Amino acid sequence: EVETAALAVNAQGSSNSEDANLALTARLDTLARFVPDLPGPVTFEGSVDRNTDGFVVDGTGTGPAGLRLGIDGSVAQDFSTADLGIRGAARLEMAGPVINPRTASGGIDYDLRVNGPLGLDAMSGTVTLAGARVADPTIGFALEQLGGSAQLSNANVNLDFSGRGNRGGRVSLGGSLGL
Repeated sequence: EVETAALAVNAQGSSNSEDANLALTARLDTLARFVPDLPGPVTFEGSVDRNTDGFVVDGTGTGPAGLRLGIDGSVAQDFSTADLGIRGAARLEMAGPVINPRTASGGIDYDLRVNGPLGLDAMSGTVTLAGARVADPTIGFALEQLGGSAQLSNANVNLDFSGRGNRGGRVSLGGSLGL
């Protein structure tokens, strides 16, 4: 157990010759410590159970502005394969410290799956962008009303995104990429 004014982490577990389990809870007092535009607590609660087949994972996390994470599924004992679902939502504002002075806002939803031997071929799912805005104040330009999706499957991603410029015009991005 670790507890400070900003962070609390608690992990408890048990094991025997065949099975083991670990329960984890964590809480950060405010995401604003890393992303000033997103004040509010971040929490995670999850578990990992080991049996003769491998590991069973289950966890959920929440944060400000609709930030959420869910993970569940299994991983082989030798980490050769997995069947994991990963879903949730994030905010583009989280990129702020990295892209400063540029800004980004809007939501991203994701629903991903890793199923099979670990690698890009095992990934599938959708990442969706809605109501986003990306701006560069140094040149007075912004892309607004950005939206679309990226579909992942068999080490490929199909892109379909569009938006409008703050000075007029439209931009679109579509097509397939091999990963």
